[in-house]
Amino acid sequence: MKLIIILSLCIIILIPVSYFHQNFNREPIAEQRKETAFERRIQEKTKTIDTSNWETYHSERGYSLQFDPEYWWLVENRQNMSETDYSLDQDTAVLGGLSLQKDIGQSFSVGILESKVYPDVWFPNYAKEQYSTAPGFKRSKYTTEKGYEVIQYLYDIVDWHEVNYYYRIFFIHDSKTQKVALVKLELHDELYHKVLNNPDLCEDFSAHVLKVVNSFSFEPISNEHKKAAFEKRIQKKKEAIHIVNWETYRDDDHGYEFKYHSGFWTIKNDDTMITAFDETTKKMGEMHSRAPVGIPYKIELLQTEQDPDDWFVDALKNDTFSFAEDFKRSVFYIHNNIQVIRYFLDVPDLEGAVTYFEIHLIQNVKKDKTFIFLFTINDSDDKENTVYSEEHLAQFLRTANTFVFME
Repeated sequence: MKLIIILSLCIIILIPVSYFHQNFNREPIAEQRKETAFERRIQEKTKTIDTSNWETYHSERGYSLQFDPEYWWLVENRQNMSETDYSLDQDTAVLGGLSLQKDIGQSFSVGILESKVYPDVWFPNYAKEQYSTAPGFKRSKYTTEKGYEVIQYLYDIVDWHEVNYYYRIFFIHDSKTQKVALVKLELHDELYHKVLNNPDLCEDFSAHVLKVVNSFSFEPISNEHKKAAFEKRIQKKKEAIHIVNWETYRDDDHGYEFKYHSGFWTIKNDDTMITAFDETTKKMGEMHSRAPVGIPYKIELLQTEQDPDDWFVDALKNDTFSFAEDFKRSVFYIHNNIQVIRYFLDVPDLEGAVTYFEIHLIQNVKKDKTFIFLFTINDSDDKENTVYSEEHLAQFLRTANTFVFME
């Protein structure tokens, strides 16, 4: 029978509010751990690790860390080192999650954790759900080689063989920027308890993780770098969306159709929706998000008689996009006869935009007919909604790309 061994290290960056600074040094909620024999052995192994040939990884999210390229089997083709976003719970999300493989079943992953909750409040509540079979966590504090304060949670055991899973959690705090990084070490023993009954394997792995934690640094990110990373992130999300089960909306009277995800959007297209948007533009309908209440996403479908670029210039003059300061423009083709002029706000992310606009002017070059997809997010500066907002923006881009003029 094949033995499956899983060892994983997860590193997550938490960008919190100033509440962290006020509470990072408060009294621990779980008392000081009693150092066990295996923990002392890990500390001794950490001291013997030579880092002279280690490489440095720089993240788009504003941190760096060092790793041993011979110990961690990273992806050889670094173009495959792509980042993804996902949610941990209702109030917490990981942005820019990066997975790097060491071996089959062994991985090293990096990302940004987004939460407004202080680590000593967030983690125990999260652990109750995610680590329900855990024997409990012990808590301690120390300072890394680079001067960052660390809160550490680890399984309350005295030897490896006591459990099938082992977790060690680190919160790394930068007192200057108030950023917090979360590092998660995981040892999984899927069959026969072969991993956790092998102290050398567990302790060697743990020592390398501790060394990575000690190499961790927070770094500033330029605004242009943020913008490029934001655009790359949205395009990657869009490309990952499959439309096989999407529904088709068809308007025979006006000669167009497009596909949409009915789980994300509900269409309003009755006669009352067909109204004048401006002197040359008619509103054909709206699509509203099915996201939780309080997260306002909207797509408006318009038809105009104007030249697409002229329409956009007039819209700016008329303060249609009153919060817009700087738009970027690009042109691409969906099909041979469909040209899309895209205008979008030049922002580093959706956290920094009170209102976000994305406009796709879709033109049938043969018939000189133009439809407009107008996507709007209001109050997108709410950090808790960033994952929802980026996912909906990607859904909008994918929806707009399915637009077809009927012959």
